[in-house]
Formats: sequence, structure tokens, C-alpha cells
Amino acid sequence: MKRLAPLFFLLAPLMIHAQSGILKKMHDTYAGKWHKTFSFQQETKFYRNDSLVRTETWNEFLRFPYELRIDMGDREKGAGVIYKKDSTYRFQGGKIRSVGTDHNPFLFLIGGMYMMPYDSIPAYLKRQGYDMEKSHQAVWKGRPVTVVGALAGDTLSNQLWIDNQDLYLVRMIEKLPQSQLDVHMTEQVKIGKGWTETFVLIYTNGKLRQTEKYHRLSADVALPDAVFDPAMYIESYKYPL
Repeated sequence: MKRLAPLFFLLAPLMIHAQSGILKKMHDTYAGKWHKTFSFQQETKFYRNDSLVRTETWNEFLRFPYELRIDMGDREKGAGVIYKKDSTYRFQGGKIRSVGTDHNPFLFLIGGMYMMPYDSIPAYLKRQGYDMEKSHQAVWKGRPVTVVGALAGDTLSNQLWIDNQDLYLVRMIEKLPQSQLDVHMTEQVKIGKGWTETFVLIYTNGKLRQTEKYHRLSADVALPDAVFDPAMYIESYKYPL
């Protein structure tokens, strides 16, 4: 074992480089080119015990890297959420119902990372529970992918599945305090110089809980600050898509 130890320490940096290489390639390809804003209308379907129980229309506005607003259901009811960096504002009846310190990981993964220096990306993912020293190659829906955060056969650890050709996220598995989240991003389309998924399936503990179908896509259209200002939630509520 003593003979192997020096070899391991020599190879370790190469292993880490290879496993984070897909992230560097993504950043090199899209940083400075990815859309800075994105808005769309979303048909959201909720499932319980494999049966559809409710359908809502959501309107979503993103301004990378830190801001996301979701208006949920009937816009006249004033229900929604605003994410700003590490703060989350939830609204009901047009008024703030709660303020939290959680964040939305998708905001970083579907565009925010391209607005930041590359060196901050592995550190961020490590803080979110991804093992940056583990990865493997796999096939997802007939296309080669790189899986960051887990070794082959591991479906429990936090992990990101990235399309090798077009360098976008197609699957995310994340452990939650009481469950496991498995998100499938599908039906990608080119938008500007980047990409977006247009159909998302969300599973909790292996059961389908929610689907999201995007419509009326719009990228790199200036969004007023009021859209992301909790104090102006109602005033900006009818901002058109």
C-alpha cells in the first residue's frame, strides 16, 4: 500500500480535472453568450398516486444569475414567489406570506453559472452537496452524458447529468431532508446562443409529482427591476409575457 500511495496522490489532481472538465467546457462554451433574461408561460400539472389532480398556469421571469419570479395559478389571486440571491419571498393574496433564506438551485444550473467566474462553480456545487471527485459516463435517452457527483450505479447521491454534445443539463438528482428529488429536463430547444428545456418531469421518491410544459418563450428581453422587487409585487403583477 505504501508503494501505491505516491501514485494515488500524483493521479488525484488528474482525476479531479477530468471529472470537472465537462463543467469547464460548458462554461467556456456559453459564458458571455447565454441569455441574461428568460421568461415563459408554463402549464403545471400536479400528480398524486400516479393520477393527475390539478393543472395550473404559471408565469415565470428569470434574470440571471440571482433573480427568479414565479406567478402561480390565477394571476388575480396574487400567489407566487420571488427568489433573490439567498432570500425567498412567498406571496398569497398579493401580500408577503413568508420570507426565507433558501434558494432555487435551478437558477444557477440553467444559466446563472454562465454569469460567474468558472472557479466559483465547483466550490458552489460542493457546498450544495455534490462530490466533485466523482463522475462517470452514461447514456440518457439515447445520448451520451457525463454524470457529475456520482460513480456508475449510484442513483442516491446528488448528481448532475449533462449532455456531452450540446452541454446542457438533462437530469438532476438531489437529496432532500425527507425525500429524494429526481428532475428530468427534456425537449430542449435552441434559444439565442443557449438552450432551454421545454418539458420538465419532477419525481419525488420515484413517484411523478409534477410536470412543466413551457410556452411563449422569450430571451434577452429587458425585465424591469420592479418585476423582482418584493415591495412592488402587486404593481408589477400584470407585467406581460
